Amino acid sequence: MTQIDDKLIAKYVMHRQSDGMANSSINRELSTLSHFLNCCVDWGQLNKRPKIDKCPETPKKIEVLDRQEQARLLKAAIHDQDPLSYLFVAIAAATGMRHSEILRIQWNDIDFSNRRIFIGKAKAGQRTQPITQSLSKMLKAEFDSLETPAKYLFPAQGKHPKQPYRTTMASQFRRCVARAGLDPKVVTPHILRHTAITRLVEANVDLPTIQKVSGHKTLGMVLRYTQLSDEHVDESMSVLDDDSLGVITPELHNDSARAPLADVQKPEIIQ
Repeated sequence: MTQIDDKLIAKYVMHRQSDGMANSSINRELSTLSHFLNCCVDWGQLNKRPKIDKCPETPKKIEVLDRQEQARLLKAAIHDQDPLSYLFVAIAAATGMRHSEILRIQWNDIDFSNRRIFIGKAKAGQRTQPITQSLSKMLKAEFDSLETPAKYLFPAQGKHPKQPYRTTMASQFRRCVARAGLDPKVVTPHILRHTAITRLVEANVDLPTIQKVSGHKTLGMVLRYTQLSDEHVDESMSVLDDDSLGVITPELHNDSARAPLADVQKPEIIQ
């Protein structure tokens, strides 16, 4: 393990690029390597994680759902054969939490009165997820309706599960998307995260607050969501609008329209 250093990683990147691999694909590999090396540090097998520089990527358009599409998706989830589909979609839509974060929620992680969910394992480390009042009430009602609540909101199925919670809701989500008349190739669980964060940006919530809600490690990651619609940009530009600009005409500021300096009466000086 001690042979893995900055130079070796940089050499690997150059090798993958020479093979014609896209920068986005290389970055996915580097993310996996980064996670592995972090584990090695935690296990005591490595003193320090080598520096990993990601390759530059062309920013992609962030796909989001409009309010009507989101409402259709929530309605479709209510009618899904899996009773937990609606719970999953509702949490994702109201918080912007990641797929895996939602599935690992335990009932004792939820503080209903303060409207917070403790996330013990997240991409950027432990954090506390704020939730809306409506979601808090819904989760409390769901908890109270259970005769013997399981430890997790999404308990594992089957006789010998590898984890005590479900590891994916992908198939259920695809059913709901199709039932809502949306494209399963475009609308994935992560699109609800994009949608929630974009709504916060469009509501002019400051970026540090959005970072606390989204759980992003850096503000730079949040800045990706400032690619807003033209309508929102136009509304934002109204802040710079100045009605006084309408009174300025070419006649008022042309040299020919100005009075000679000699004709301008000087103000009387009070002694």
